[in-house]
Amino acid sequence: MIYFKNLYLSTIRIIITKLPFILPKRRDKQINVLHINTLPTIKQKLRMKEYFQLQFKILNRKMIDFGIPLLIGYTLLPIVFILLSNYLFEKTEFANYVYGLFALSFVSKLSEPKRNDFLKSIFNKDRYKKLRLLENIIYCLPFTLFLIYQKQFVFSVTLNLCVIIIMLFNFSTNLNVTIPTPK
Repeated sequence: MIYFKNLYLSTIRIIITKLPFILPKRRDKQINVLHINTLPTIKQKLRMKEYFQLQFKILNRKMIDFGIPLLIGYTLLPIVFILLSNYLFEKTEFANYVYGLFALSFVSKLSEPKRNDFLKSIFNKDRYKKLRLLENIIYCLPFTLFLIYQKQFVFSVTLNLCVIIIMLFNFSTNLNVTIPTPK
């Protein structure tokens, strides 16, 4: 029995001396605990580059969850986008208006209030505005480039101005409408 008690006590001593986050019970010595038990907050650690890397990883995981291999997804996505855009411009006379509205609806998903409140809690005001501007421009970039390809320069500039204006506002894009049914 004494053997097990000594083994237990020696194991506890080893654990206490090897693990820095367990503090000894004695109070006669002052221990420098600045690096112990301090976890960095999200505000200190998260930078814009890391935020975009996280968004890229989330996109990759969504593609994998959807069942599309990344190589196929990243090669098919631009091809399908260009084909659908060309089809829209060939078949519709007002394609530039529809295209702009589609781009704005795509970008407006970034204006969710809960998402923006979270981003405001992480980044300071200037970095938050830079982040929102960069996100909106990145989301709008394929549409802008295709409008330039179609020689729709005025609509391209207008679309970018609208994207910048959308950056300033937070609004919910959920539409909850109850359609009455006859009894």
